Amino acid sequence: MLSGKISDKTIYNDVLTVRNQTDPRWPDQTTEEDNYSDHYCMYVENLPVGSLGVTRALDGELFMQEFCPPQILEDFHEVLVAAYRFRILDAYRQTSSRVPGISLSRHMVREAWREQISRGAALDIINIESTHVRLYQRMGYVLCEGYNSMDPELGTPSCIMLLPVDPARKSFISDIIKDADVTVSLNDVMRSLTKTNVYMSDHG
Repeated sequence: MLSGKISDKTIYNDVLTVRNQTDPRWPDQTTEEDNYSDHYCMYVENLPVGSLGVTRALDGELFMQEFCPPQILEDFHEVLVAAYRFRILDAYRQTSSRVPGISLSRHMVREAWREQISRGAALDIINIESTHVRLYQRMGYVLCEGYNSMDPELGTPSCIMLLPVDPARKSFISDIIKDADVTVSLNDVMRSLTKTNVYMSDHG
């Protein structure tokens, strides 16, 4: 797996290749993105088969930031990342002999997490289609109640989910985060969400 910015043309072109083969609903896959997000591309025998974008709040505006809980953005700004547009070719969704015992999609996300954690990330916020909630809950993500919206591009129901780097919780990255230098407890995340909801109630 390789990672780079939009300026790394070879990697970014491979990312677009994967996107174009996996979700044709996006009206323009080649629309230029920011210059600060990280783009991951996974390869099998030099063929790009998976892609994932990750933005650090410290570097700039997050993907679909306008739908995120404002208090989370404020309280966890220094450690917050947003993963987005996770894509993998259908033929590579199952377990591969190249990565025994683990699916390529799981392997890709874990390795992206490993790198981001090494750089101080401790909380991931994602905006996903509502039909994918159960999948992400199995990975350890927590649903942000009340943060539902319609995707402005696709017109599909979406929601916000969070995954803290919390060694006390079981998740698909538990083994990666056990020695993380920076952690965030789920309790702290929930307290932050409560502050947001109280503010909304007082000013609604």
